[in-house]
Amino acid sequence: ARLTHTAQGVYLHGQFSGERQSECVRCLTEINPRIKSNLEQLYEFPPNPLAEFAVEESGFLDLAPALREDLWLAMPQYPLCHPDCRGLCPNCGQNWNDGPCNCANEDINPRLEVLKKLLDN
Repeated sequence: ARLTHTAQGVYLHGQFSGERQSECVRCLTEINPRIKSNLEQLYEFPPNPLAEFAVEESGFLDLAPALREDLWLAMPQYPLCHPDCRGLCPNCGQNWNDGPCNCANEDINPRLEVLKKLLDN
């Protein structure tokens, strides 16, 4: 990270990266997606009550709120173990990435039964 003194305050520019323990939203497999982001923030000198981030009277910069915000924004909204993850069977919970399950997939909406009869002919 680099700190630059400006007329308005202190400008922070840097990068962070790491891994976060998470679950695939489709199959619930534990994954560790890599997170990488650029951090740019202006810490304004007091007394600006409207400043989102400010230099405290003691001269201390609290980086935690800015890091937390950028970390949350850098995380994938729907983490997947891989892009073509097939998910779980809604009946038995079998992970379809490991292979098919033995559930009968014959449940058909009664309103669409007429279309099935067309396929049988």
